[in-house]
Amino acid sequence: MLAPPSEVRIEDKPRQDDFYTSPTAVVYIFGVIDSLVPFSYILNVYPNYWHAATLAIKLALCLVYYKYISVSRIAVMSALVLTSIILISSVPGGSQFSDYVKIFGFMTHVFITLAIVRRDNLQKYVLTCVGVLFASTLIYLLAAKMGQIDTTFGRYSYFHHSHPNLGSEIIAMSVVLAACVLSWPLFLVVTLPSLYAIHLMEGRAAFVVAVITVGAKLVYEEWNNKKRLALILGGLAAAGAALLLISNKASALLDSILLLHDKYRGLGSGFVGRDQLWSVAWHWFLASPLIGNGAGFFDRYGVEVHNFFLFGLSEFGILSLVIYGMIFFLLYDLYRTNRKWFFCFLGIPVFWMFNDRFFNINPYPFLFYIVLFAQANTAAAGWQPALQKAKSPVNPAS
Repeated sequence: MLAPPSEVRIEDKPRQDDFYTSPTAVVYIFGVIDSLVPFSYILNVYPNYWHAATLAIKLALCLVYYKYISVSRIAVMSALVLTSIILISSVPGGSQFSDYVKIFGFMTHVFITLAIVRRDNLQKYVLTCVGVLFASTLIYLLAAKMGQIDTTFGRYSYFHHSHPNLGSEIIAMSVVLAACVLSWPLFLVVTLPSLYAIHLMEGRAAFVVAVITVGAKLVYEEWNNKKRLALILGGLAAAGAALLLISNKASALLDSILLLHDKYRGLGSGFVGRDQLWSVAWHWFLASPLIGNGAGFFDRYGVEVHNFFLFGLSEFGILSLVIYGMIFFLLYDLYRTNRKWFFCFLGIPVFWMFNDRFFNINPYPFLFYIVLFAQANTAAAGWQPALQKAKSPVNPAS
């Protein structure tokens, strides 16, 4: 893991004795609130009501603990850039009031969390998220065992008939976060039931993300002991190959997980018709390549394009490249400052390929954005209370 850049000033470094360091309880509460989304599906609460209620609670907490708010420069600049892109694309694109409420509601959720969560307390926040998400996974498995989850041709839905891809993405995101903060024994406790739940929902992209995460965590943590790493990887590869060669059950299990030969979802289905949807998205991008068609364009027509990049290009045109640039810059910063977490996030591009959750309050991608921005949050915008400034004099050597 690399240390923060040396040019960061002493007073900007997050320290436990800083006056504005958020109380641990508040960080835990924010972690609970931001990861409770699966319970909105469990309780069958209308999503807009749920998100509005949780946002109101977060705003109230910020009012109570206003002394601990610290807004980073990168968060302020990002909010201004995103707002400009959204307005430039959406006003001429004919976006409706509900579209603005949805996208700016998402942004408000993100940046309110970033007012409390930053690099020095991010681990506590993520640990809380992992615990809550894992609890929802256990509830899901129990409900499935009791026959409370409906199935379609053997594929389990998520809670209250919600789409299995949604549920599998949420659970895969919990595996990614668990890889960042848990030791191997606890990580396996979270991962094994999560993989089974993903299998029930036949979430192939989510399954691949989770497997890549396990492999990336293993390679990173054993990298300094290359002999042991080679033995582990060689043993796993040999065992897997042997099982596939001598066991029909192993081959059938692999096929059931990836559905390679399924008539409707196999290799010959064009990624379950996604190739046609990608063509539609590309057509709409070409129709308005500079500024796109505005926020909520596909929602208004009930179309899902199932590709992160094509979705952004279609709705925001070439301006979306600025958004992608921000994401890749933050990923680079994560690589530079916390290489372990960077490797644990290596599976996320699989979601980019097959799903189109762009600005979305669900744990994926919401918590992905939170980690990226919070990890980069080390320099404040000067909004701390006067008392904090008095308590933290500038180091003469800086």
